[in-house]
Parts: sequence; C-alpha cells; structure tokens
Amino acid sequence: MDYDQLFEIANNFDFENQISYIEPIKTGNINSTFLVASSDGKQKFILQKLSDIFIDHRSLTDNHKLITDFIGQQLLLKKEANIFRRWELPILIKLRSSNSYLFRSEGSSWRAMKYIDCLDSKCLIMNSDFFYDIGHALGSFHFILSGFNANKLTPNLPHFHDTNFYFDQFNSLDKFFDSNDLKRLDFQERVNKLVDIVISNSERVKSFIFESNQGLIKKEVVHGDPKLSNFLFSRETSKVIALIDLDTVSIGFRLNDLADCIRSSCKKTSKNVSNNELLDFDLNTCFYLLEGYLEASRGLYAKKELLYLPEFIYQINFELGLRFLNDFLDSNKYFKTEYFSQNLVRAEEQFSLMDSVIKQWEELQELVQNLTEKFD
Repeated sequence: MDYDQLFEIANNFDFENQISYIEPIKTGNINSTFLVASSDGKQKFILQKLSDIFIDHRSLTDNHKLITDFIGQQLLLKKEANIFRRWELPILIKLRSSNSYLFRSEGSSWRAMKYIDCLDSKCLIMNSDFFYDIGHALGSFHFILSGFNANKLTPNLPHFHDTNFYFDQFNSLDKFFDSNDLKRLDFQERVNKLVDIVISNSERVKSFIFESNQGLIKKEVVHGDPKLSNFLFSRETSKVIALIDLDTVSIGFRLNDLADCIRSSCKKTSKNVSNNELLDFDLNTCFYLLEGYLEASRGLYAKKELLYLPEFIYQINFELGLRFLNDFLDSNKYFKTEYFSQNLVRAEEQFSLMDSVIKQWEELQELVQNLTEKFD
C-alpha cells in the first residue's frame, strides 16, 4: 500500500490537526501498525490495519472499547481498585463521518488509537526494579479486570492458546521437504530435531491440559499476550504506564498470562557448541517479576493455585515453540516474518528456553513456593 492511500485512510479519523507524515511501526507479529503525526510532531495517533486472523473486526473493536472503558472507570476509583500508579489507555478514535471506530477500505478494516508517548524499552536498565515493575503492572492489570463481566466479550481469535488444536495442526502438516526444493531442504535436520522435541513432550503437555480443564483453576479475564514489548514505559519515571495490544483479551488462566510474561522477560542468550544463539531461563529475573506480580495481585489466588505456575511456564514455552514450528511448516501464514526461516529460529529459541526451564525445575519450584508463602 502506498502512502497516498495511507493518508486517505488516516484522514477518515477524527484527528484535529493536519496529518504531515505516516511511518510504519515494525513491532508486532499480527496487525500492520503505523504512527501518524502532525507537521509539528506534537500531535500523534496510531493507525492499524487489522489482521484477517480475527473472526469479526467490528466485535473486536467493541471488545477493545469495553475493556478500555471499564479500566478507565476503575482508574477513577483508584483507592477502591487498589491501583496507585499512572496508567494510560489506547483509547479508540472515532471516524469523522460517524460514531463508528472502524473504517473499511478495499476489503480491509482500519482503526485509530490514542498515541501513548513512552520511552523505548531498549533505553532502560533491565535490573531488578525493572522486572519487579513489569510484574507489578501485570498484577495491577489482572486486579482491575477481576471485576469485569467476561460474558460481555465476543470471542474473536479462534483456538488461541488451544494447544490441542496446535497438536492437530502439527499432525496434519508435512514435516518433510521436497528433495528438489534446495531452499527448504537445508532446514530438514533442524525441523527433525524440533519434531522429536514435540513428540517427546506431547504426553506431559496433553496430560496437564486435561488436568487444568477439570476445574482445578478458575478461568478469568486475561490479557492473552503480555509479552515484554506490549508494556510501555514512562519517559519521566521509567515505570510501566500501559499494557497495550488488547485484541487478545479473552477468557483464560491468569497463570498462563503470568507464565507468558515470565517467558518473554526472564531469558538471556547463550551459544551452543555450533555457535547458534539459544535462550536460557533466568531465575533471578523470574524472582523479581513474580515478587512484583504477587504484591499487586494479592487476594486473586488460592495458595495451591500458584504452585501450578512452574508447569504453566513449561507449557507456554512448549505451546509457542509448537506454534512457530507449525507456522514454518505451513509457509509462514500466521506470524509476520522478515525472512523465510524466522519462524523456525523462533521455534528453536522457545524450545531451548523450555529445556532451560526443565533443567532448573527444582529451583523454580522452590522459588515459587517461597514467594507464595511470603504473600500468603
């Protein structure tokens, strides 16, 4: 899409200043996102082309507004909601011509949101205070939404966090490349190793899925994708001021949300004997993140629930590794990629992180046990 078309689309939203420039924002694996700004650069908003992976863009937008409206109301009642921190929301912007928040153009859906001025996380010192605040922000998010009526949400992302579906997908995909397709044949050995990992872990994963769905842990409203890049930070304080990408807000296990946040944050790179980059699980980072989370989410869990967290951390690493592998085998149709083998690399990284979790299993269980008792 050329920039003339982007300007035409952006001008349909109720932006009070004249639009001067539009530039792509490359973070995010699903929607196509752009920064729109006035000539002086002081007025900005976010423009997004919504991905077709969502069932219905209108109800997706309705969900977004329900969530931001509810959180906004709760923030007005800070003391009652036990929230004592600055929190910004990606508020939707209406169209100039109607009260709608969705613009349709050539079969695609577009929306605009308030721009939240923030500090690039790469500029931050990722120390114990940083990760404590990440955990505290997610705990605050869960605490606020604990009062939200989940029945108001319209499901829009089929089979999200549905590992049984990802297994079915895996079983249906061809794991072997055409010997004449030299571009893909080079990856066969790497794929074979990952296939073995999936098969060797499948019984444990499926057993826990069955167990967790028997009512051991209650399902609640969750963010769905609280990875590190979805947290925004204040320029003044370096503290978290927002958790964005609300399209994945849905019904699920809070512990899965927490585990996904830990997966995204508590890792460090290393090299194997072949000098390939792998990911190691960082227990120290996990401690500070979990400490912050439990401080902000007091009262949301029974003690016995929290003890399942290590298993959720293992499970979410397996799930994401499987999803990346499936997408690679399915010609990279789901996640955006910058090069052909990127999803294969992503799968290798996730499974290496899962392996590191397993190697530190007893230490992780002890960490969770100690913090659970501290905040009991």
